[in-house]
Amino acid sequence: MVDRKEISQALESLKAESPERKFNETIDLCVNLKDVDLNNPTKRFRIEIPLPHPPNKPVKVAVIGDDNLVHQCNQLIENDKTLEGRLLALDESALESLAREPAQARKVSKGYDYFVAIPQLMPSVGRILGKYLGPIGKMPTPLPPNINIESEINRYSRVTRARLRTNPVIHLKVGTRDLSTKDLTENIVSCLIEIERKLDRGDANIKSLFVKTTMGPSFKI
Repeated sequence: MVDRKEISQALESLKAESPERKFNETIDLCVNLKDVDLNNPTKRFRIEIPLPHPPNKPVKVAVIGDDNLVHQCNQLIENDKTLEGRLLALDESALESLAREPAQARKVSKGYDYFVAIPQLMPSVGRILGKYLGPIGKMPTPLPPNINIESEINRYSRVTRARLRTNPVIHLKVGTRDLSTKDLTENIVSCLIEIERKLDRGDANIKSLFVKTTMGPSFKI
């Protein structure tokens, strides 16, 4: 595991040298790997990592479910207007309509950060949205029975996703620029712990680490 001080120093350089923008930029972590056989599909992975300190940026979640689940989501929106535009609820009929509207299907796929769906609708999601969601790493997470959807939506405000496919590099969001260096460091450490657990040799499979803002340069850890 990389030293926390090295992480903090890279973040301090990032904050000092990256130009300030008119919006709250995301902080990204880039993990370059070595000695990982990605021709073997079992070595690839996609994991959701809860961050100790959530980014100060609204997360947009699309929920695909039955009438009851959609009703619950709409009630949440009715009770909390801040969820308008951040929470989308689709039943089977609405999902099927996207099959006839490719432009809208692409818009929905790009417009929401996370997708969740009840298991019985996962095949339909794959058929209708898979070609849009798959390449950008947003295939839905199946919802367990009797899930408290409000808690699940709140959970995603703290989650980041790490995906390893056919290139030996992982890009993931670890916070926002307005978070303190201490909080960002703790988020990065949490992410590295979870990533190392998925690698055969742990931190020995990590070649290099960089942090950057959305539009800024990279800083090596």
